[in-house]
This record gives sequence, structure tokens and C-alpha cells, in this order.
Amino acid sequence: MNVIPRLTTYLQTNQAQMFDLLEELVVIQSSSLHKAGVDQVARRINTFLANTDVICRTLRQERYGNHLVIQTPAVNTAGAPQV
Repeated sequence: MNVIPRLTTYLQTNQAQMFDLLEELVVIQSSSLHKAGVDQVARRINTFLANTDVICRTLRQERYGNHLVIQTPAVNTAGAPQV
């Protein structure tokens, strides 16, 4: 299955939206030790991915920013990529 044409079309169609998201993420004060900012970035990415086929889970952290675990449908139940 050749995904390159689909990917190219997606990137061309959504370029402006992706640059807007990138700009939004870059301006968030989110240095490694700034938990509130890192959490804000994680929430924004989670929101962005909410209407996609990916599964996004948040692993809450006490001291540092929360972690995101993102899986695509290409990962089977054992966690291995399906080729």
C-alpha cells in the first residue's frame, strides 16, 4: 500500500492548520521544568488529535509535565507495528 500520495495530499490540504498549531505550541512557555506549560502543550496536542484515528492517552506526572502516549491504528494489540 503506497501511502505517499495520501500523505502528500493531506499535508498540502492541512498545511495552514499545521503551521497555526506549530505557532501556538511554540509560544507556550513550556521549558522542561515548567510543568504547567508542558501540560498545556500536551492538552493542546491531545485536543488536536481528538478527531483522528489515533489513540492519545495522558500519563499524569506529579513533578514534571504530563506524558502523552500516542498510538496509531497501525499498532496491533501486542504493541508491535503492523506492516
